[in-house]
Amino acid sequence: MTATDSARVMAGVREVCFELAEQRLIARGVYEMTLRGDVSGVVRPGQFVNVSVPGRYLRRPISVADVNRERGELTLIYKVVGVGTAELAALEPGASIAALTGLGNGFSQSEPLGWGANF
Repeated sequence: MTATDSARVMAGVREVCFELAEQRLIARGVYEMTLRGDVSGVVRPGQFVNVSVPGRYLRRPISVADVNRERGELTLIYKVVGVGTAELAALEPGASIAALTGLGNGFSQSEPLGWGANF
């Protein structure tokens, strides 16, 4: 993927080439990953991204934990559960990671959830 096509729009979904800014172990087998790049495709809480693992055919769907628009950073938290996520955990800062953004309906923080009405 070149710089000119690093964000390709596909019916509201963007394929973005991110740089791995930071990755750290936060619990046994659980990692916090910070990606730097075009975060404009993440517009609502509850959305997820499909992360491409180098050398693997299937992408890994991971929920967005946080987005910092000013810094152009996306934070993901994931657990190593197989070979693909183990390879993702082994990536070093500076690595390029392709991801599809803008996936999922998300939710509005202003809408009440309505829980408890039937309990």
